[in-house]
Amino acid sequence: MAAVTVAVLVALVACIVALALRAMKGYRSSVPGPPALPFIGHALEFVNMDLDKLFHTLLKLVEGRHLCQLSLLTRTVIVISDPTCFGELVRRKDLNDKSVFAYSLLHVVAKRGLIQLGGPEWKEHRVWLAPGFKKSVLDTFVTDFNAVAKDFLKTVPTEQDVDVRKLIGRPMTRAFILTSLGDDWDEDDEIHSITDFIDEFFRTVMLRSFNPLLWSDSLFMLTADGRNMLKMKEVVDSFTKKFIIRKRAALRTKKSEEAEPIRKTLMDIMIDTPEHQEPMSEEAIQDEVKTSYAASVETTATALCWALKILSLMPEVQQRLCDELYQVFGDSDRDVCSEDMPQLKYMERFFKEVLRMYPPVPFIARQCYNNTEIWGHQVAAGTTLAINIFSIHRDPRYWKDPGIFDPDRFLPDIAKDRHPYAYIPFSAGSRNCIGGTYAMQLMVTFLATALRTYSVHPVDDHHKSAQTLTDDMTYNITSGLRGGVRVKFLSRVAGLRPQAQPATACS
Repeated sequence: MAAVTVAVLVALVACIVALALRAMKGYRSSVPGPPALPFIGHALEFVNMDLDKLFHTLLKLVEGRHLCQLSLLTRTVIVISDPTCFGELVRRKDLNDKSVFAYSLLHVVAKRGLIQLGGPEWKEHRVWLAPGFKKSVLDTFVTDFNAVAKDFLKTVPTEQDVDVRKLIGRPMTRAFILTSLGDDWDEDDEIHSITDFIDEFFRTVMLRSFNPLLWSDSLFMLTADGRNMLKMKEVVDSFTKKFIIRKRAALRTKKSEEAEPIRKTLMDIMIDTPEHQEPMSEEAIQDEVKTSYAASVETTATALCWALKILSLMPEVQQRLCDELYQVFGDSDRDVCSEDMPQLKYMERFFKEVLRMYPPVPFIARQCYNNTEIWGHQVAAGTTLAINIFSIHRDPRYWKDPGIFDPDRFLPDIAKDRHPYAYIPFSAGSRNCIGGTYAMQLMVTFLATALRTYSVHPVDDHHKSAQTLTDDMTYNITSGLRGGVRVKFLSRVAGLRPQAQPATACS
């Protein structure tokens, strides 16, 4: 207890010194913001806050401002809610790196993943990993996506209220393992452990982000949350090391059996680097595995949860999807294949609208290293630039009736004149999400398989339309729904209602 008290006092003194130094600086950000208290800024808004209320507190603070300055003791954050201003960031190399403060809190688990890195090291990792996301490689993953979807359908409870958020993490984890390792993973307990870890880790990152006393890793590790985090990290590190060892063994076997692998997974690329290329270090590989896992599993699971909840509330949208599925598959229960993707145009628009209204990652952040000017405003060095994807996606200047769920707003004739940065679910520019196409293919395969087996229905909660979901939206790095994402699955005894002659199957 004494150690904790001393650590708290040290942290407070450090904050006071830092605040005094900041007050002495001549260059300050000129971006306006809501009224703030001297020195502590807007920190009181977040003291002892229920994390379920964080998202709406942030939106209220920045409401009506395309650029808005917030401050938490020593930290200044400028929230950007305008696509034109975001476009300026995309074009500027000096504002290309992710936020040092925001992403440093991920370092407890992984320091050198693609998301956290900046500068030349980020570029090097991006070049390393890019071949694993080529279309020719991604198309080979569809077989794995089918297997994952069918496995999920065998276990999903029917005719009862279920929280799909608790069910969907495992199949998304299995999809990551199949496509990264090129093999399955039999240890269910480990899969459940790492799935639970990501949820808990994201929660603690958000808790720390808005609590200055927990910014220090040393102080955080003295808390119950910190100690629990270290225990869970040991499980994830053990899994990651076994994952890499198993992949190295599989690669050695492949090399002895064949000249060239049939396909190269992400792990193949990280481990089996060409002779002319500097190999990735063991630490870098481990961090990339953990980072890729968290980024792909959590965001895809989140998007699918929103999709299923919306379908439960919008039977007319669900029927249009089923009509399209019948046109492509007829009464067949065959697997989805890559050639089907271009034919599922309404489903593509549906997912785009899901990602617009309920982006899996509502905010992303970049770093301002030097005193500069952004959109006519002075911005001081050390400032975090937070991009408010949620509000950009609902800006009425670019979206008619932005609170209404309408997949047809992505019809080519409607979308062609839209601002290029009004829709950024996977960010944009050189630091866009490398796995955007992977996510779309997985989601389309999953839903196309699920809807041919089950229909999705509402449960007895207070949500009567897709629009009301926003009221209970939460933010723990990824978006969520207070109270869980509850739906009901019913078997399609009669299959899909035919509306057209089915297309021929893939060869």
